[in-house]
Amino acid sequence: MGRQNRPELYNLQPGPRMDPVAEELCLEMGGRLSATGELLDVFDAADREKLAAAIAEHRPRSLAVNLLFSWLDDGPEKSVAACLPGELFVSLSSSVLPEIREYERGMATWLNAWVGPLVQGYLHRLQAGLPGSRVAVMQSSGDTVVADRAGDQAVRMLLSGPAGGLVAAGFLGRRVGCRRLLSFDMGGTSTDVALLDGEPRLTTDAASHGERSEGW
Repeated sequence: MGRQNRPELYNLQPGPRMDPVAEELCLEMGGRLSATGELLDVFDAADREKLAAAIAEHRPRSLAVNLLFSWLDDGPEKSVAACLPGELFVSLSSSVLPEIREYERGMATWLNAWVGPLVQGYLHRLQAGLPGSRVAVMQSSGDTVVADRAGDQAVRMLLSGPAGGLVAAGFLGRRVGCRRLLSFDMGGTSTDVALLDGEPRLTTDAASHGERSEGW
C-alpha cells in the first residue's frame, strides 16, 4: 500500500487475496543484516535445527530464502543454503534478484522456487532427447542462456515470449532500415504491443496485468 501499486487503486472494499505463501510455510531465520550491511543476527545451530525439523515435516520440493538486505551481502543466505539437503531446489534472493526492496525480491524468489523444479526437469529431459545439440533458452531480458543454467533462474523466463517478439521485431526493423517500430505480437492467449525506438531498454520496475498474470 505504501507504493500505491494496487490493481484497484480507488476500490474502498477490495476483495481478499490469497497470500502467495501460507504463513505456516514461512520460517523466520537468523542471518539478518542492517541497512548498511552489518550482521545483526547470526544464522546459528538453533536455526539449523528448526529448519531441518520444518523440512522433515513439510517435505518440500523447493525452498526460497529471502533475508533482509541480502542484496548487500549474500553470505547469510549462502549459509542457509549450505545446510540444506542436496535434492532440494534452493532459490536465493541474493542470486535471483539482488536489488533493494524486500517484497519484490521475495516475490521473484518465491516464483523462482515454484516454477524452477518444473522448468529444470523439462530442460533436462529436452537435452537428454537432443544429444550433441546446444539448447539455449530465451529470457525476459531478451537474451538467451544455456539450458543447463536456465532452470536455476527459471523466473527470468516468465516474460520471455514478449521479449523474444520484441527482439525479433528489432532485428527485422534493422534489416529494412527502420529503427522506430510499433510491434504487434499475437499468440494463442495474449497480444503484446510495444513501441521500439532503437534498442529495447531494460527496467526493474514493471507490472503485469490480466487473466494470465492473476494465475501467478
